[in-house]
Amino acid sequence: MQVLYSGYKGNGDTGKDQGGTRIMLLTAPAEIACLLEQLERIAGELSWQPGNQIRTSADQAIHIAAVVGDQVAGGLQVVVNKQVIANKQAVGNEHALGHVEVTMGNGSSCLPCLSVWPEVDVGERPAAHITILALEREYRGHPGLFWPLCVELWRWCHAYGIRTLFLEATPATMRVYQRMGWPLEIVGELRPHWGEDCYLCRTDIRQMEKEISCRASRSVRYRAFLEQAHRK
Repeated sequence: MQVLYSGYKGNGDTGKDQGGTRIMLLTAPAEIACLLEQLERIAGELSWQPGNQIRTSADQAIHIAAVVGDQVAGGLQVVVNKQVIANKQAVGNEHALGHVEVTMGNGSSCLPCLSVWPEVDVGERPAAHITILALEREYRGHPGLFWPLCVELWRWCHAYGIRTLFLEATPATMRVYQRMGWPLEIVGELRPHWGEDCYLCRTDIRQMEKEISCRASRSVRYRAFLEQAHRK
């Protein structure tokens, strides 16, 4: 387990005061297995139907967890393509999140979203697919957890030269993300995914940074997240 950042105090955002939130990159198989089990359980509570996709994607993914006190509040799984591995020398730059080694395993280099939207062109550059981002019930809806996870994902993408993120979203969820500053573009039509009708969306990391920078000019919260994203 590698600490990506420690010190998000929440200021009430998490509803708990337990010394702040730590964002952790999971590296040990046992840690990853525990998070996968947690994400599958949360998915079931939300009536999502991922089948075995979360587990079958694990060898091609990174896993980041949010820890509040001594409790893992949830986390995310992000699947990468082989271009990310070819670009791993970028980890040497000053924004890198440590010497992270992504293991592709023997699995496919295709992003999971292509199983539902095979016609979508994901390009030949480093790209990633957020397969799941989920939090325990008591932590949902709190920007003090959601945004720290997103900040560390943004930094990891920056370190590996990833400019494009894909994710599925229902129409309602897509509107929520857009209100929060995610510049989402629909690239895949509405289709069933995990038991819900979802669009496949794409977001450009640089455009997201511009949007957050704009909001930071008038929001203390967004300014704090932007400062964390650009920390040395």
